[in-house]
Amino acid sequence: HKIAFSHYAFAVGYALVSYSFIYLSNYMWIDGVMILPLMVLGLNLLKESKVCYLYSISLAYSLISSWYIGFMTCVFSVFYFMYLFFSDAKSFKEKMPFFLRYVIYSLIGGFLGSICWLTAFLHFSGTKATQSFPKFDFGSLSMLLTGFLENNYMTTGNITQYFGYASMFTGMVSLVFFLRSFFNPGIKVRERISYGVLFFFYCLCILSTTLNALMHGGREPTWFPARFSYILGFLVCYFASKECEHRETSSNISSLVALLVPAVVLPIVVFTKNSNRFETDSINAPYLYYSISWPSFIVYYLTAILSSLYPFLKRYPFGKKYEKWILSSVSLALVPLSCFSAYRGGKQVVSTDVKQNQFVSQEEYLEDDALTPVFEMM
Repeated sequence: HKIAFSHYAFAVGYALVSYSFIYLSNYMWIDGVMILPLMVLGLNLLKESKVCYLYSISLAYSLISSWYIGFMTCVFSVFYFMYLFFSDAKSFKEKMPFFLRYVIYSLIGGFLGSICWLTAFLHFSGTKATQSFPKFDFGSLSMLLTGFLENNYMTTGNITQYFGYASMFTGMVSLVFFLRSFFNPGIKVRERISYGVLFFFYCLCILSTTLNALMHGGREPTWFPARFSYILGFLVCYFASKECEHRETSSNISSLVALLVPAVVLPIVVFTKNSNRFETDSINAPYLYYSISWPSFIVYYLTAILSSLYPFLKRYPFGKKYEKWILSSVSLALVPLSCFSAYRGGKQVVSTDVKQNQFVSQEEYLEDDALTPVFEMM
């Protein structure tokens, strides 16, 4: 309970994931973003044979709210189950009851949601699903890395692509803790490898045209690329929370990695193109390279320093004596930092849309003379 407050930092990060702001015009997708953490909670409880129906209900709700995003959530449930299954050190025989529960309750959830997805599938099987895969290719590494940073949406041209853009910025606080989690000795090596593989696989789905098409049901989407990227945003926040849970065992190596990663990532995103599409596009050409957000840069390093305080001070009598105060102070600082960082990501998206006439302000909308008769009738 002493670290529970810190989890609000990651909850806020996911709640304000840039994906939701960018794809807000497709509001029927947002329910899937909302229900994903509940489905993961259901799977965690299913593993312990507790409240098993939560998984089925959340899966069914995801399919009913939007069969399209629900399909992506169902695919993720399979991979997340594999992560839970293989990260558990128990024998295969001991894990079999969990496997059987997963199959049974997945079928129940799928059956409950079939009122929506079944008719869609019957139509889908005769149209989009019958078309060929796109030519095999890889997107820009800079594009993938930029998706985790603040200024990843500087032009509405990003969402008019079929492939080559993704947005999963959840704030710098969650990013720091996510990176640290891979080097925390308190988290079992088996688990770190398992969630590292899961995360890497979804990154490949962003980069590979073939995997990207598979994640969209067999073909690249028309506009609004990487519609499953909210899952990567969730994984960052979720595994960041694991670092927070095991903060007492965090190592100096974790701190060093968090401090050095920007020295590797920033040169890549600043000096390499994040898209091949804008080279001959005079409007979007200025956005071929990433522009650093200095407030985010400051928040990142401030978080990296704050998260390193406890591992550093616990080696001294002062740190041990005031352990609870140090943990509480760091927790109190992390939440507003996360709110500020994630808010800036959302604000950047809205500002870009307004600037390029993707959206207009409410005041401007209400002042539109063409709509005056409509408002007078209401």
